[in-house]
Amino acid sequence: MANAPTIGSEFRVNTFTPNDQTRTSIARDSAGNFVVVWESDGQDGSQTGIYAQRFDSNGNPLGSEFRVNSFTSGFQRDPDVAMDVAGNFVITWQGDGEVVEGDDTGVYAQRYSNTGAALGDPILVSSFPDAPFGLAIAPTALESLSLPGAVLSRPLGRQLAYLRGNLTQRVRRRAIHSLSPPMDAIQM
Repeated sequence: MANAPTIGSEFRVNTFTPNDQTRTSIARDSAGNFVVVWESDGQDGSQTGIYAQRFDSNGNPLGSEFRVNSFTSGFQRDPDVAMDVAGNFVITWQGDGEVVEGDDTGVYAQRYSNTGAALGDPILVSSFPDAPFGLAIAPTALESLSLPGAVLSRPLGRQLAYLRGNLTQRVRRRAIHSLSPPMDAIQM
């Protein structure tokens, strides 16, 4: 990617500019349309939130920037995004209190259609107190997820697993393709 040619000039992705906007991730579809996701400090009225903006292949915004996390108290951080060839995408992040009770941090995913419409509510991927930082998802995110230590896909059947140090966690779900809830985490 470091040797990729530059197309056009640089442009601002975010419209909210106070404080810091950091930890970006970008994904694109087969037509060159892309989505950028980032962590924004103070934009959601609390600590940090996760925001995204869709663009066409010429870099023109498709709609407005939007907040990904629905829970706005505390820290929502470390976003990543993956997009399929048709432009459907999934965003993952680590957050405080989205679905988890108490002060535990969870890992969440939110699916979107190729029009940018949210498909369902955020999905709790893991509610373990030591949920992984720096979550990354595979380019085929509608079929699989890649979390630190493992790439997770159909060969695992109807389960996802990831490694964090010496701990393996497995997440079960009804439909891998649709990332449909419910998902239950099992410590192994």
